[in-house]
Amino acid sequence: AAGDIVPTYQGHPDPDFTHNHLSGFSNGLAAAVVSAALSITGYYSELDVTHQEMSFSYNAPTAGPCGGGTQTMYVTATALGDKVLIASTGGELFVQLGLDIKKKLASKYGGNHLAMVSAYTNAAVPYIPSSEDYLTGGYGTVPKYWMCVEKNTGDRIVDTILKAFGNIL
Repeated sequence: AAGDIVPTYQGHPDPDFTHNHLSGFSNGLAAAVVSAALSITGYYSELDVTHQEMSFSYNAPTAGPCGGGTQTMYVTATALGDKVLIASTGGELFVQLGLDIKKKLASKYGGNHLAMVSAYTNAAVPYIPSSEDYLTGGYGTVPKYWMCVEKNTGDRIVDTILKAFGNIL
């Protein structure tokens, strides 16, 4: 689910409003996907679905559209049985971070599953580079150009997603 379907409500009195609004949307979408899968074949009727949401705080840069201050990053881990693992986060991960999630899930839980990474889920945080990309610079790594996370946020997302999967698998 793309977070930019529903705008971020910056300045809303409830700081969790956007997360709660988008969380309801993405949970509804997930329920629809599982429901559709269940209706297709009886094989999936005994599918065990487990889900873990976690969060951590980070400091947003004051430059550009970020606004500064402490923000909350939400991540989720969803397992459809032991064959489909879905990691999601509230922003646009750089490709290497998504690949790192898939590689680390395969290393920890074996390669007999399909791992997917969903961005812009439960929030609409712009670009999220890895620490390495942050240091080398370039497109999407300069705060005034839509990069609103601190240096290690991408790596923290990967670690938190793995911890969330550790709680459900």
